Amino acid sequence: MPGTLVVGDLISRARSRHPTFDDRRHPDPVLLEALSDYQGDLVAEIITKDPSVLVNNFTQALPLAVFENGIAIPAYKYPFGVQATRTFGSNTKTYPIDLVNWGESAQYKHAAYLLNGILFLCGKSRDWEHEDSIIFLYVPEVADLATDTRDALTQVLTNLPDSARSTVIAFLAAEMASRGGAGPGQTPPDAASFAARWTLAEQKFLTEIGRKQTAVVGRVRDVF
Repeated sequence: MPGTLVVGDLISRARSRHPTFDDRRHPDPVLLEALSDYQGDLVAEIITKDPSVLVNNFTQALPLAVFENGIAIPAYKYPFGVQATRTFGSNTKTYPIDLVNWGESAQYKHAAYLLNGILFLCGKSRDWEHEDSIIFLYVPEVADLATDTRDALTQVLTNLPDSARSTVIAFLAAEMASRGGAGPGQTPPDAASFAARWTLAEQKFLTEIGRKQTAVVGRVRDVF
């Protein structure tokens, strides 16, 4: 599910880690640019551990207006799976369907494949006449953060789970420490120490992600 981490809160928390982490030495736009890059890197790492924590879903009702045109889906970074829903009497059940390579799609009737950002259903329209809808599960593409708008600090890191909070704060603190700077009578931040804390926080976060067990929602057969 989408995260709720507010950029301004994360930066404020990171600034509290050292007296020199003020907005004069480390302007918000600079930190926002660094955070934008790091968010993409962290999402890529999470995908290798357990992409389910980043998954959104998109539902398309059936039947399609034009079956051969497929389903226009949101921009995705990683396809997690496809499900279908079917109604039996008063009960609606959701079940997984295979997401297959488009080059092998002719071998399947009840599966789906991706081609040029469109989700296509295998077989013919009549093969899907008992299904109510198709659900595409995916990790969204990571958009760059805005760095110079009035509302820049109100942006939410929807691509990251809330459990990434400590890791992101540690990253921002390490970023400011690496930039250095100290006023008269101030002790400069120990960049190596802040970097070590960030590394430890990130390792702990990714380890916890890797321990998460996820229910199978469908097989993805070499769709890339």
